[in-house]
Amino acid sequence: LIGAAAGFLTMQPFSQGLQLTSTAILVFVTMYIFGSLWVTKRLWFHCLVSALMSGAVGTIFLVSSAITSQLLEQYGALILLSGLSPAAFAPFLQRKWQSSGGLFSICFFLIGTCVFLIPPGICLGCVMAVALSAVGTRRGDLGTGAALAVGAGLSVDISMVSSFSWTLLLGGSVLLGCAIPRKYPLLRTAGLAAGFWAGAFLLGADPFVLGLTFGAGLLLSLLLPAAMITGREDSAIAQSSALVEERLSFGQEALDMLYDAVGMDPTAQADQERLQIFDKATRQVCRQCIRYHSCWDKNAHSTYVVLHNALGSILARGEAVREDFPEDFARDCRHMEGLLVALNQELTNIACRSQYRSRTEENRLIVSRSLLHISRMLEENARQLRSDQRLPREAYAAKVGVCARGRKGVKLSGDRGMCLHTEDGMLYTIVCDGVGTGEEAAKESQLAINTLSALLQSGMPPQHAMELLNGIYVLRDSGTFSTMDVLELSLLSGQGTLYKWGAAPSYIKSGDMVNKVGTAGPPPGLGVGSTGGAEIIRLSLWGGDMLILASDGVTGEETEALIRSYEGDNVKELSNLLVSRAQELGGEDDMTVAVIRLEELRG
Repeated sequence: LIGAAAGFLTMQPFSQGLQLTSTAILVFVTMYIFGSLWVTKRLWFHCLVSALMSGAVGTIFLVSSAITSQLLEQYGALILLSGLSPAAFAPFLQRKWQSSGGLFSICFFLIGTCVFLIPPGICLGCVMAVALSAVGTRRGDLGTGAALAVGAGLSVDISMVSSFSWTLLLGGSVLLGCAIPRKYPLLRTAGLAAGFWAGAFLLGADPFVLGLTFGAGLLLSLLLPAAMITGREDSAIAQSSALVEERLSFGQEALDMLYDAVGMDPTAQADQERLQIFDKATRQVCRQCIRYHSCWDKNAHSTYVVLHNALGSILARGEAVREDFPEDFARDCRHMEGLLVALNQELTNIACRSQYRSRTEENRLIVSRSLLHISRMLEENARQLRSDQRLPREAYAAKVGVCARGRKGVKLSGDRGMCLHTEDGMLYTIVCDGVGTGEEAAKESQLAINTLSALLQSGMPPQHAMELLNGIYVLRDSGTFSTMDVLELSLLSGQGTLYKWGAAPSYIKSGDMVNKVGTAGPPPGLGVGSTGGAEIIRLSLWGGDMLILASDGVTGEETEALIRSYEGDNVKELSNLLVSRAQELGGEDDMTVAVIRLEELRG
């Protein structure tokens, strides 16, 4: 921003430089104010802000001048170019030189440098145009090299620093150089030089100044990064990425269709069976009775009314008894006891079928949700392949200290933990407490850690990953195995989420204040659906704050008091102190403490 303002005020008339400087400052302030919102990540928002601020400032200068048609044209062109400039310069800033936006950015840069002259009167923009053409000739294919040369030549010609056409000069030279196979870069450079001097002779240019310009451009081309030019290898990578994206999209669609196909509602079927419990019982008992025609033909309506009135109490109790029916009906029925036995047998059969369907539905729910979670993961990975994202700049650094000890001094602990730092600026910390102690508990908690970490690194959100692991526990049908603490923390903003599933409470230390977060709940592996799930806690941490994750062998009032009294900032020291204090108090379980401290990055 300082460099842009200095250029505006020194290289433009004062009023115009002041206008451009004011616009740049307003754009910067607007983006800074809205910097935490999702919309600031969108390129269209950048273009909109640039256009609006340019129009607002331009209006002030417009009304202070005599308005003419030419002035209005300039005003409209300024707003249009300001709105399009983010789209042109964004690829350049992201080092995506091979895109059309990158080419526009280079051309704009060349136009700006054409006003500079270096001794003995050589145009800096011309030197850079030669350098870009040389790079395109040595490393690019025919189309790429020609596009770069024509763009550079047009930029120089627009600046009107020469009496001849640099577009023809550079375009013809690059075409001659690119006619030589790419495996001979020196011969390509020689072809570029031959075409350049032939063009200079035909156009009648000054050979001395042009020779210095060409020589300086060749030397500069040796310093330019190879990534500026798209070669065949880059095209192959782009094609491979497109193929992977297409396959991920097809896989996501297939999993969505499987998810829809697996789903069903067993509740409606069970309710329908309960409403029809009299059908099978009466067919079994009443058809053998000599009064069948009297009950089900002549008095069918009254029979239906009696049975319907008795249905509610039978279903509520889960058993049919004589008192559910009117006294005169029970007295007149020749096979009342047989009817009760048949009804109770049917109720038992319905309960067994319902239990079986419930278990089947639980398994079906596990499978369908797993398909849905994997589908969303593939969809997100495909979206990231389509998007152009720069690696973010982190605002915080995280220090993590972990201490783990087994029960009564045993070396092998049933607790496990790990920490992941991804390229998109996310920190994941996992602590799993295996049920029990010793080797079996360690084995189960390690399974949970490995599964969760692999799913998180594949791009699956923590909540979905934990639900997937919970489904594995349920399908194993032998109870729960490990409680979970999963922290997802952005090192860009300090915002995060703590997922606790059956885990002991955690603590946040901010200065002298200590807050206890999370409550003890049922562990995973007990079921699926709305009744089970991880407790979700939103966090907002700042530089110097500490988050303490502890297994159930450590937590208690003494732990909270020790955290509050600790005045240092050594995460390893604090984790050791907490575990040692718990052992001194006679802890009878495995103990693990993970302490995460944020430190604000400067500059």
